[in-house]
Amino acid sequence: VNAALKEENIEIKKSYSQEKIKNTELTQEKEELSQQVNLASLLKAYNISATGIRLRGKNNREEVTNKASRVDILKICFTLSENKLAETGNKTVYIRIARPDKLILVKGSDDIYSFIHDGQRIQYSLKKEIDYQNKALDMCLAWVKHDKKESAMPGTYNISIFIDNYEIGQTSLTIE
Repeated sequence: VNAALKEENIEIKKSYSQEKIKNTELTQEKEELSQQVNLASLLKAYNISATGIRLRGKNNREEVTNKASRVDILKICFTLSENKLAETGNKTVYIRIARPDKLILVKGSDDIYSFIHDGQRIQYSLKKEIDYQNKALDMCLAWVKHDKKESAMPGTYNISIFIDNYEIGQTSLTIE
């Protein structure tokens, strides 16, 4: 009887070890699949364009320009992707516009003009609240130059778009 119990004990330990290994493998597989779902649920921006705009005449008619002395507005347009896996509801879109000297165009230096990205507080240039309903959404935001008499800085402006603590797109604009 004792020998039979010892043999049964060894079989149970073997079976337990095998089940423990299976459990570990399933846990790892679950984590990998969860990460894939999280990546799939991220929104993306595409058809990103940035243009310099000059306001003309009494009606402030918009005219595209890339001349630093004529730029009054930087207009950033893009399409927010359709994503059935993304969470619906209110979201905040942030746009950062970096001048050629790497300074971010901001409305003020207070914390109200910043957001948290990857654990760091960073400044934004433009912000827009949206109601995302899993459908593609075309958006345009405009940065209006503060001092109309001063020329824009010539060079390449780098523009980054953020939503849900992720960078979802980038573009650049060169002003002569």
